[in-house]
Amino acid sequence: MGYVFLMLGIAAEGVGTMFLKNSQGFSLLMPTIFCLLGFLACNLFIARSLKSIKMGISYATWYGGGVMFAALLSSFLYHEVISAAESVGLGIVLVGIVVANLGDLVNKN
Repeated sequence: MGYVFLMLGIAAEGVGTMFLKNSQGFSLLMPTIFCLLGFLACNLFIARSLKSIKMGISYATWYGGGVMFAALLSSFLYHEVISAAESVGLGIVLVGIVVANLGDLVNKN
């Protein structure tokens, strides 16, 4: 169940981040409220994930997953182009997340 909460935390962070951009520096009320609610939900979900996932693994997965999700959302919603170098960097983040989680799973057995 921890990974379900972790994925919900990543999704909530992605939503919060998108509203962060829309808030225009917290100068618009509704996007600011949705941004803060997204980040609050994100932290609640991440905290719940810590009941069954090690903190370092949970945090690294959340952070890396959030970076990748934000990049993909901004590309889709705001038509921001992801360069080749950025794609390589995001790929490295993805490999790091997978390796860290596989390492954790192997150590549990």
